[in-house]
Amino acid sequence: MSLQKTGKWALTYDTPPKSLSMNVFFISQSGEHLNGEPRHDNLIVTFHVYGLESVCGGSPVLPRRVRVTFGPEDVKATKRVVVEKGGSATLLCSANGNPTPTITWTRDVDGDGSLGERLATGDGEARVAVTGASRADSGRYLCTAFSVAGAAPPLETFVVVKQAPWSTHKEMEGDSWAAAGGEGRLECRVRAFPKPSFTWKHKNNTTLSSGDKYDIRKTQLEDGVVEWSSVLSVKGVVRGDYGNYSCVARNILGSHATSLALVPPPTPAAPTNLTVSRAWDIAIPFGPIGLLASR
Repeated sequence: MSLQKTGKWALTYDTPPKSLSMNVFFISQSGEHLNGEPRHDNLIVTFHVYGLESVCGGSPVLPRRVRVTFGPEDVKATKRVVVEKGGSATLLCSANGNPTPTITWTRDVDGDGSLGERLATGDGEARVAVTGASRADSGRYLCTAFSVAGAAPPLETFVVVKQAPWSTHKEMEGDSWAAAGGEGRLECRVRAFPKPSFTWKHKNNTTLSSGDKYDIRKTQLEDGVVEWSSVLSVKGVVRGDYGNYSCVARNILGSHATSLALVPPPTPAAPTNLTVSRAWDIAIPFGPIGLLASR
């Protein structure tokens, strides 16, 4: 027989008795009353069962060794690891359970919480070694613990490799347009650690600051790891506000500059391949002083 936690602890039998309409109390070897909540994976308990004589043909006191099964518990993993470029680190994840849960490390490559390529697996614990760390190792890693008795929600660990600011073409591509009199918005994104500072410049290399004309949003961490953003808003856009803006991100490891353009709204393209479905001939009479009034 065994005990399994399914919301509440349930007594199960390899060979079920003929009747289960009985009251069962669990008493450990030490005499502790377990109140139906045994928490050890292997116990010798005494079942005080009433009305069982007709089923088992014997004593209502039945000492038995039982196995208690329960899903992964006490799942632990390092929350955040900061690594020097070229350095090394170890990610450890562990959990308790009976049977011993399988621990698996994966990496969330797409940033959507999906389980990616398996990096490591083990019984009760698993480790991932990061060696010769580069900025490509930065990201979100997920630890999952599961067994036949259940599964625990994934735990996330952030690996942050120190790096000078840089950006990908995907993060910086495209211009931003705004109508005259409206508000323009330019967003600068870089990857860096430690946290970078941002400087915005416009014509004549003039440094911009928040005020009546411009608003610069406080630097924000976008992905929880190394992707940072700064947003410049241009209020009451006039012709002189159009053009290229420079965004420079700096930290103690270096700097990165990129150019973003604020442009007028695109002009609608001339229509092509027009088809006339209906046409009318209309005669409009004109007199000496213009259109004649109808009589």
